[in-house]
Amino acid sequence: MGQTSNKKTRSKVEIPDFAKHQLVSIGVRVKQLREEKTGDSYEVFAVKNGINRISQYRMEAGSNFQMVNLLKVCKGLGVSLEDFFKGL
Repeated sequence: MGQTSNKKTRSKVEIPDFAKHQLVSIGVRVKQLREEKTGDSYEVFAVKNGINRISQYRMEAGSNFQMVNLLKVCKGLGVSLEDFFKGL
């Protein structure tokens, strides 16, 4: 019998240049608010808020992310999405 892999395969998503800049801005904002409001490292913050620590790192580094993780970040920081995006 042949083995089938249950491993998910992700296709590489091409991010347009305009979006790359916005993702970096969002990542900077996440890191800034995390440090100001909690003082936690990204790893501690991620664990406390049910976010994979690698996902948290990538978000702060400006990589593409899942919206649910940004919602968890906002909840963990006690800020609304509206307040999060002010000034971006």
